[in-house]
Amino acid sequence: MRNNGVADFIKPAIFTAQMYGKKVTIELDHCDLDMNELFEVFRSIALSHGFSEEGFENQIKDMADIIREDEEDDYPKPNEALKEAAERYIHAMKSDNFEDYQNKND
Repeated sequence: MRNNGVADFIKPAIFTAQMYGKKVTIELDHCDLDMNELFEVFRSIALSHGFSEEGFENQIKDMADIIREDEEDDYPKPNEALKEAAERYIHAMKSDNFEDYQNKND
């Protein structure tokens, strides 16, 4: 595809969806959409095909929950042995026997 520079940005963006014989087309006078504009296009297409506003919003909320769960899975799980060693070290630091702890664990 050839790049025409700024001329490409002033071309319209055209979105078409066809379901059950009903065709909906949304045309914007620019193609450099931001995410809000793109979601508004999707929302308009969904509503024009009979989906409810509540159903559309609930779907977005459900998708956000899935994304959050996936992000939580990406974090490493705590190492219990390391956690216990750190707790023992902190406890020893607070006690009067810290020097004994250091000598024993060197």
